[in-house]
Amino acid sequence: MLNPQAILGHDLSKKHITSISELLYYFPSICPENITELDREWRTLRRTNFNFDETETPSVDKFWWHISKLKKGDGSAMFPLLSTLTRKLLCLPHSTATVERLFSSINVMKTKLRNKLSTTTIKGTLHTKSEIKNCFEFNVTNDHLKKFNKNMYDFNQNKDETENQEDSQIENEIAAS
Repeated sequence: MLNPQAILGHDLSKKHITSISELLYYFPSICPENITELDREWRTLRRTNFNFDETETPSVDKFWWHISKLKKGDGSAMFPLLSTLTRKLLCLPHSTATVERLFSSINVMKTKLRNKLSTTTIKGTLHTKSEIKNCFEFNVTNDHLKKFNKNMYDFNQNKDETENQEDSQIENEIAAS
C-alpha cells in the first residue's frame, strides 16, 4: 500500500486500493483524528500525476520524502496528514530480530558494574560497533585526532551539536539521493 509502484499505478494488481481507511484499522494508535481529511489526501495522491516512469520509480522512503515536500499554491504542505502517517508506518520494524539484536548489544554493554552509562555513550558505542567492524583496518584521520580533546567530555554541549549534525546529515543524504 505504501509502495510507489502501487501509488503510481505501475503495479496493476494493487491499483484497486482506493481508500486508506483499511490500513488505519490495523494501526489505531497512530491513526490521526481527522480520518476523512487523510482519506481525501490519499485519493488526491492517487489522482496526482508524477513525473516518474516505470524504470525510475524511487524507493519507498525516497518517494514518501518527495511526497512530504510537495506544496500547494499557498505554500502549505499538500499531504501533511498522509506524510505524517507514512513516516510513522515506515518507522515500524519489519521484524523483531533487529530490535532483539540491539537490546542484546545494550545488555552486553550495560552490566551491573557499568549501569550508569549515559544514553550518549551507549549510542556512540553502538554506532562504533556497527560502523567499524575491524579496528585494524580503520584509518585515523587528522579530523579524528582534533576531536580528542577536553571538550569531548562536555556532554551537554556535545549532545546538542551531535543531534543537529545528525539531523542535517540525514536531510542532506535524503536530498542527495
